[in-house]
Parts: sequence; structure tokens; C-alpha cells
Amino acid sequence: SLYSPSNSHGKEQLPVQRKLLIISIAIALAGILFQMGLQWWMSPHAIRGFYFQRWSSEDVMQTVSVQDLRDTPVQALWYNHIHPPALDAIRAVFAQVWSTPDNPTLLRRVDRSLYVLWAMLYGAMGALIFWWLARATRPWFAGAAAALFLLHPAAIFYATLMEATLISTVLILAM
Repeated sequence: SLYSPSNSHGKEQLPVQRKLLIISIAIALAGILFQMGLQWWMSPHAIRGFYFQRWSSEDVMQTVSVQDLRDTPVQALWYNHIHPPALDAIRAVFAQVWSTPDNPTLLRRVDRSLYVLWAMLYGAMGALIFWWLARATRPWFAGAAAALFLLHPAAIFYATLMEATLISTVLILAM
């Protein structure tokens, strides 16, 4: 196996690992481009030309308003004690980057940034799946499985849902 410490061909292993890494990066980039392209292509059919589900990041349960995240990010995150504030922490960073007094514009900019970040996480999951399976099976099988994952409607759905499920999924997959 590729990751066996007793592999007597250690010098040959580095080029194989490098090839797998390059393929993983290519799969991640392909996933990101596919997700962003799909969002662009489907934007004429999106809600208000933007949202792919009926909820913004402001509408999901137990999130702090983007206005509070812009104005008082530390206090807003501190008092959000029901769930770990990972999603709101990310939203707070984006609210600081895109700070504008117009709350609807701020929310749209924060959510656009979340769509881009979620596309990156989507691509990273494809790369993780490939990397893991390529080390356990054959690279062609790993590539097919990663492509199947990236084309699966559930993966596409969660990459356009403005809530924390995708963050949890990436962390669980990485474990």
C-alpha cells in the first residue's frame, strides 16, 4: 500500500504521493469551478436572482443578525451560546470585510462570500474523498468516486444552503 511504513520502495513513493496531491488539487479546483459555474448558470432561476434556497444566512435558526455582526461582532458571538458560533464567526468576518450601512446590501455581500466559501469547501470535499480513496484503492476508482460525489444532488444542495451543515460535513470527512 502507498502509506505502509514498511514499503521498501520509499524513493518511488514520493512521486506517487506528488501525483496524488496534484490530482487532488485538480479535483478541488474542478469542484470549485463546477459549483461556481453552476451557480452562475442557474442564477436567472434563483430567488431574487441570487438565492438557490428560500433562506438567506439571516433566516436559518439561531444565527445573529448581520447588522449585529457588523456593529458588535465580539459581543454578538459571545452571547450566541446555543450553538458553536462557527457560521456566525465566518459571517462576522465577512460583515467586517463588506461593511456597509445598507443592511440588505450587506447581507447579500456576506451571502455571496458564503457561496464562494461553500464552493471551496465543496471542492475540498471532492479532493479529500479522492485522496482517501486513492490511498486505499486505485486512483481511477478514487477519481470516479470523487466525481460521483461532486455530481450528487445532495452535495450540490448543501453547497448552496446558507447554514452550517457543510462546515460540519467537511470537518467530519476530514476526521
